[in-house]
Amino acid sequence: MLLEALAMDNPELWNRPFEIVMPVAHVPLLTNTAHLESVHFLYQMVVEPETLHPIAQPPARRIQKDDVQAVKDLRATAAPWQIWTPDSVPAFGVFAADGSLLATAVTCFATGDVVELGWAMQTGSLPALQSALSALIQSCFSITSRVYLFVDATDSTLFDACRRLGFWPAERFIWATTRL
Repeated sequence: MLLEALAMDNPELWNRPFEIVMPVAHVPLLTNTAHLESVHFLYQMVVEPETLHPIAQPPARRIQKDDVQAVKDLRATAAPWQIWTPDSVPAFGVFAADGSLLATAVTCFATGDVVELGWAMQTGSLPALQSALSALIQSCFSITSRVYLFVDATDSTLFDACRRLGFWPAERFIWATTRL
């Protein structure tokens, strides 16, 4: 029903594939009204103040206006599937000596109850990503006690890195390309 209502307001959804992220438990609702063309499994991971294990090296700093192009470049090559934009704030990044952005953590969605993070990193920059996430998470704890992010279920290296930061898997999701 929801997808059909969205398509009524956005008729182009009837004519092309679109992407959706939803809890695995809700997939039967989707398959009743849509055709799944591809499915990737994700973990929604959560960290709370009492579970966080902060990492400060390499040092992360808040993303500034001058960094917008570097953020766009990193997102385009390393995380085109993420929904955040360079205007998403707050955001933290770790930069290489040559000024290139190694990793960034950004705020995708925030309320007084939860914050969802987006992230991107160059290959081999996992410590930089952990540092950027750690800095942003600590900033987010000033408005909420639960911070979430999504991790591809097949990426055991990133999953383990998030666990070392104190994240735990809260729920399984799918990221699917679908057609009505």
